[in-house]
Amino acid sequence: MSFTNSDLYLADMKDLLDDNWVEWQETPKPQLIVVNDPNAPEGRFDLNSGDVIIIKTDGSEQIKYLGNIQYYNRFVPISLDIRTKEDRQRLHNLYKMIRIILFDQKWDFPNYQLIKMINYQEFVEEELNIWKGVLRIQLENAAISVDT
Repeated sequence: MSFTNSDLYLADMKDLLDDNWVEWQETPKPQLIVVNDPNAPEGRFDLNSGDVIIIKTDGSEQIKYLGNIQYYNRFVPISLDIRTKEDRQRLHNLYKMIRIILFDQKWDFPNYQLIKMINYQEFVEEELNIWKGVLRIQLENAAISVDT
């Protein structure tokens, strides 16, 4: 079984959330699921057993060369889908916990210099009574030598 770069940084993101999650009454530890294919249709998840965070790529790794071609910047977009059946306040509490973890570990992600939050959106599926939030983040490396 071979691993791609996306498998590695998605697994690292899962480990980061899993290792640093602080459980308390308002935010029990959710189920963390890694989806490697961003174009795959979303599967079914049992929200009756708890909240779910789906970690998936939001596109491919992007490389931007600087003025001279000896250095480049590297960006990787990741999307975190937060789903709960509880209520909107639970969704906010889960988002808050993720934000705390990401800001605390902002410079400690393996092989990247920075975790940057891009945007957050909320959706409601009223027929199903599901609260959903999508947090888009970006892993960044700046001024990497081409020789490495």
